[in-house]
Amino acid sequence: EGVPDMGVLHRRFDIPGSEILLEDYACALHSKILLQGRMYIFPRFVCFACDILGNVKSVRIPFAQIQDIKKAKTAFIIPNAIEIMVRHPTKPFKQHKSYLFCSFIFRREAFRAINNLWYITKGVTMALNPNGGEVQVDHEGHPLDQASIEKQRYAVVLEAGRASQEFEWDEEDGDGEEDAPIGIDLDKASDGSLG
Repeated sequence: EGVPDMGVLHRRFDIPGSEILLEDYACALHSKILLQGRMYIFPRFVCFACDILGNVKSVRIPFAQIQDIKKAKTAFIIPNAIEIMVRHPTKPFKQHKSYLFCSFIFRREAFRAINNLWYITKGVTMALNPNGGEVQVDHEGHPLDQASIEKQRYAVVLEAGRASQEFEWDEEDGDGEEDAPIGIDLDKASDGSLG
């Protein structure tokens, strides 16, 4: 297989154009059926594409949402698989999703590449949030700071039509942190009781 067209990959996986392809591996995604395709490893994403016999499948996993990575076996004996457990990006108590990628010829190299990038991401996450809480990421896989999370939460509330008034941002009150928009209660916004 030749060198993949980066523009095609960026569009297919809906990732930023700044992402560069680091590695790609032939493998299969264990689903209802085994979907043979390719895994693409970018600095902030693990992606998978399958285009065989009408089975078109694209998977995009931000490293910041990975909970765990394990070497696995197929048919209980063949050591050629990698399992990636992913936490839900917005619902921390929801069941984690698991992806089983198998049929690797170069599993050791693929696992090492994914694991190394995941550890780098975990280090950045811990640096941004030293108290150990989960760090949310935006659509492009960038970790969000608390002010960005609050802005995103308000945008969702406003888009959902739960509030129709314009809000002003209290940009500075001397504490060095950006505060919530004036005129909205976060607890009411999150439980849907805004009228």
